[in-house]
Amino acid sequence: MIGATRIVGLAGAAETALRECRPRVMVEDILAQLAVALADLRDEAAPLLEKLARLRDDSSGVSCPTNINSADVAELCELLDTQNLAALDRFCSMSPPLRAAVGALRFERIHEAIDKLNFQLAAELLREFLPGAMA
Repeated sequence: MIGATRIVGLAGAAETALRECRPRVMVEDILAQLAVALADLRDEAAPLLEKLARLRDDSSGVSCPTNINSADVAELCELLDTQNLAALDRFCSMSPPLRAAVGALRFERIHEAIDKLNFQLAAELLREFLPGAMA
Protein backbone atom coordinates (compact mmCIF):
# COMPACT_ATOMS: atom_id res chain seq x y z
CA MET A 1 0.00 0.00 0.00
CA ILE A 2 1.19 3.51 -0.70
CA GLY A 3 -0.15 5.06 2.48
CA ALA A 4 -2.82 7.22 0.90
CA THR A 5 -5.40 6.14 3.48
CA ARG A 6 -3.08 7.17 6.31
CA ILE A 7 -2.44 10.52 4.63
CA VAL A 8 -6.15 11.17 4.26
CA GLY A 9 -6.70 10.28 7.91
CA LEU A 10 -3.93 12.56 9.12
CA ALA A 11 -5.09 15.44 6.91
CA GLY A 12 -8.60 15.02 8.29
CA ALA A 13 -7.30 14.92 11.85
CA ALA A 14 -5.31 18.09 11.29
CA GLU A 15 -8.33 19.85 9.84
CA THR A 16 -10.52 18.72 12.72
CA ALA A 17 -7.94 19.83 15.27
CA LEU A 18 -7.77 23.27 13.66
CA ARG A 19 -11.55 23.63 13.50
CA GLU A 20 -11.85 22.63 17.14
CA CYS A 21 -9.11 25.07 18.16
CA ARG A 22 -6.99 22.32 19.70
CA PRO A 23 -3.65 23.28 21.25
CA ARG A 24 -0.98 24.33 18.80
CA VAL A 25 1.36 21.53 19.89
CA MET A 26 -1.32 18.97 19.05
CA VAL A 27 -1.87 20.40 15.56
CA GLU A 28 1.87 20.61 14.93
CA ASP A 29 2.28 16.98 15.97
CA ILE A 30 -0.40 15.86 13.51
CA LEU A 31 1.14 17.99 10.76
CA ALA A 32 4.57 16.50 11.49
CA GLN A 33 3.10 13.00 11.17
CA LEU A 34 1.47 14.04 7.90
CA ALA A 35 4.78 15.36 6.57
CA VAL A 36 6.46 12.04 7.41
CA ALA A 37 3.65 10.10 5.72
CA LEU A 38 3.96 12.24 2.59
CA ALA A 39 7.73 11.75 2.52
CA ASP A 40 7.24 8.00 2.92
CA LEU A 41 4.75 8.03 0.06
CA ARG A 42 7.21 9.89 -2.16
CA ASP A 43 10.00 7.46 -1.29
CA GLU A 44 7.88 4.35 -1.85
CA ALA A 45 6.42 5.63 -5.09
CA ALA A 46 9.67 6.87 -6.65
CA PRO A 47 10.92 3.53 -8.00
CA LEU A 48 7.50 2.68 -9.33
CA LEU A 49 7.16 6.02 -11.05
CA GLU A 50 10.60 5.55 -12.58
CA LYS A 51 9.46 2.19 -13.89
CA LEU A 52 6.41 3.82 -15.46
CA ALA A 53 8.59 6.53 -17.01
CA ARG A 54 10.89 3.89 -18.52
CA LEU A 55 7.87 2.13 -19.93
CA ARG A 56 6.62 5.38 -21.47
CA ASP A 57 10.03 6.13 -22.95
CA ASP A 58 10.60 2.58 -24.15
CA SER A 59 10.92 2.68 -27.89
CA SER A 60 12.50 -0.73 -28.31
CA GLY A 61 9.91 -1.80 -30.84
CA VAL A 62 9.47 -5.16 -29.14
CA SER A 63 6.27 -6.79 -30.29
CA CYS A 64 3.72 -7.11 -27.50
CA PRO A 65 0.34 -8.79 -27.44
CA THR A 66 -2.42 -6.36 -28.33
CA ASN A 67 -5.36 -8.21 -26.85
CA ILE A 68 -6.83 -7.31 -23.50
CA ASN A 69 -10.08 -8.37 -21.91
CA SER A 70 -12.52 -6.88 -19.45
CA ALA A 71 -11.32 -9.22 -16.68
CA ASP A 72 -7.80 -7.75 -17.01
CA VAL A 73 -9.15 -4.21 -16.81
CA ALA A 74 -11.48 -5.11 -13.90
CA GLU A 75 -8.51 -6.56 -12.02
CA LEU A 76 -6.51 -3.38 -12.60
CA CYS A 77 -9.47 -1.26 -11.47
CA GLU A 78 -9.73 -3.30 -8.26
CA LEU A 79 -6.04 -2.73 -7.52
CA LEU A 80 -6.47 0.98 -8.19
CA ASP A 81 -9.59 1.17 -6.01
CA THR A 82 -7.73 -0.35 -3.08
CA GLN A 83 -4.72 1.95 -3.57
CA ASN A 84 -2.57 -1.15 -4.01
CA LEU A 85 0.92 -0.48 -5.34
CA ALA A 86 0.64 -3.69 -7.32
CA ALA A 87 -1.53 -1.60 -9.66
CA LEU A 88 1.64 0.10 -10.90
CA ASP A 89 3.23 -3.20 -11.93
CA ARG A 90 -0.02 -4.45 -13.40
CA PHE A 91 -0.44 -1.24 -15.38
CA CYS A 92 3.13 -1.58 -16.69
CA SER A 93 2.52 -5.12 -17.85
CA MET A 94 -0.79 -4.16 -19.48
CA SER A 95 0.39 -0.92 -21.07
CA PRO A 96 1.06 -2.03 -24.66
CA PRO A 97 -2.26 -3.85 -25.16
CA LEU A 98 -4.12 -1.25 -23.09
CA ARG A 99 -2.76 1.58 -25.23
CA ALA A 100 -3.86 -0.28 -28.36
CA ALA A 101 -7.30 -0.95 -26.89
CA VAL A 102 -8.15 2.49 -25.47
CA GLY A 103 -6.23 4.74 -27.85
CA ALA A 104 -3.31 7.05 -27.24
CA LEU A 105 -5.22 9.99 -25.75
CA ARG A 106 -7.16 8.02 -23.14
CA PHE A 107 -4.07 5.94 -22.36
CA GLU A 108 -2.05 9.10 -21.69
CA ARG A 109 -4.79 10.41 -19.37
CA ILE A 110 -4.80 7.12 -17.44
CA HIS A 111 -0.99 7.05 -17.36
CA GLU A 112 -0.85 10.62 -16.09
CA ALA A 113 -3.36 9.83 -13.32
CA ILE A 114 -1.28 6.83 -12.26
CA ASP A 115 1.94 8.88 -12.42
CA LYS A 116 0.32 11.34 -10.00
CA LEU A 117 -0.89 8.45 -7.84
CA ASN A 118 -4.47 9.51 -8.51
CA PHE A 119 -5.63 5.90 -8.60
CA GLN A 120 -9.30 6.84 -8.26
CA LEU A 121 -9.23 8.91 -11.46
CA ALA A 122 -7.31 6.19 -13.30
CA ALA A 123 -9.93 3.62 -12.30
CA GLU A 124 -12.74 5.95 -13.41
CA LEU A 125 -11.10 6.48 -16.80
CA LEU A 126 -10.68 2.74 -17.23
CA ARG A 127 -14.28 2.05 -16.24
CA GLU A 128 -15.56 4.54 -18.83
CA PHE A 129 -13.97 2.29 -21.41
CA LEU A 130 -14.84 -1.05 -19.81
CA PRO A 131 -18.56 -1.64 -20.52
CA GLY A 132 -18.90 -3.70 -23.67
CA ALA A 133 -15.74 -2.33 -25.23
CA MET A 134 -13.55 -5.40 -24.77
CA ALA A 135 -13.77 -9.14 -25.27
